[in-house]
Amino acid sequence: MDKDTFFSMKPSNKVEEVMFVQKNLNTLKNIVQLYEKNKLMLLDERIYDKDARFVNKSIKMNTVIYKEFSKFCDDPYPHLKMQDLIAQALINFMNSYKH
Repeated sequence: MDKDTFFSMKPSNKVEEVMFVQKNLNTLKNIVQLYEKNKLMLLDERIYDKDARFVNKSIKMNTVIYKEFSKFCDDPYPHLKMQDLIAQALINFMNSYKH
C-alpha cells in the first residue's frame, strides 16, 4: 500500500492495520527474510486459478531424480502439493528457455 492510500484511510482502518502489523511483525520479518534469500516459493497464479482444468498424465522419470526432487520439496514446502510444485517447475523451465 502506498502512503497516499494509507493516509486517505479512515482512522479505524489505520489502527487495525497498525495493530495487525504489530501482532504479526515477527512473521512478516520471516517472510521478508525468506523472500530475500530466494526461498519463499511463490506459485504462478495460473496454478491455483479457480477456473483451471486439470488433466492426468503419466510420465516416465528417473527414480533418483524424482526422489531427490520429492525430498527437496518435502522439507521446505510440506504445505504445497507435488502437482503444484511440478507445474511451477515447468513454468520456470519455459520462462528460462523461451526465445
